[in-house]
Amino acid sequence: MNNSSKSEVGPRRGLWSSRRFRWGLGLLAVGAVLGAGRGLVVWAQQSPFFALQTLQVEGLARATERSVVKLSGLNIGENLVSLSTSEIEAAVLSHPWVAEAQVSRRLPSTLIIAVKEHQPAALVALGNLFYADASGKIVKRYAPGERVDLPVITGLTREEVETDDDAQTRIAQAIQFAADARITLGDNSLAFAEIHLEPSGGLSFVEAGSGLRVSLGPAPWEPRLIQLRETKRALVQRGLVATHVRVDGVQREDRVVVRLLDSAAKPALARVE
Repeated sequence: MNNSSKSEVGPRRGLWSSRRFRWGLGLLAVGAVLGAGRGLVVWAQQSPFFALQTLQVEGLARATERSVVKLSGLNIGENLVSLSTSEIEAAVLSHPWVAEAQVSRRLPSTLIIAVKEHQPAALVALGNLFYADASGKIVKRYAPGERVDLPVITGLTREEVETDDDAQTRIAQAIQFAADARITLGDNSLAFAEIHLEPSGGLSFVEAGSGLRVSLGPAPWEPRLIQLRETKRALVQRGLVATHVRVDGVQREDRVVVRLLDSAAKPALARVE
């Protein structure tokens, strides 16, 4: 009985010892591979073979390549493997025109910075002029001499833009209004010199070229734009020129108030059927 007991225990200990031995060999192999891998990384981070020789900047329209490269902090000859692409992206995103940035390596010696720029949709008057994109976000200050063909949005203060979340929404609404108005009025050539945001929440605008000022009141604006279209047609048929048209529903929803070019003329009431 005792011999039988010993014969059962002996093989189990041998099996356990064999497994421990195999695990040990495996760990040594993994350690060797990891050690070799770390060695390769260290070598790559120091090797002149991976020195930066070509820097490509893609997607630029308004930002200059020089300004983007300067923000990136990159220099020719730097080791490409040791660079942090996330840090470079964060640095490039600080450029006022850059909305998105993606940095990638093309080993052994090329780095690519691909950017997506903000698309200016309007200028916002806040003491100085600032570009805004379609979302209403202020992008950067307008620099004198820059050639732009964008409407100027007025009626907000710089403090409102900096502290009131609703200000960005109103800027975006004004930009969308300009696009919708061209469709409603059926005039793709229509341009807005100014879009004014009234304190009451209403809106008015000045047509570029003609200088006609139009007061629309609060949204919805599409029905009033249709009234405006009919009023302008009636004025053309009568050979009259208006300087200000009020389609804001203050008098009555079915009435339009027109101030004619002749300064001696009194404001005329026109009923739009």
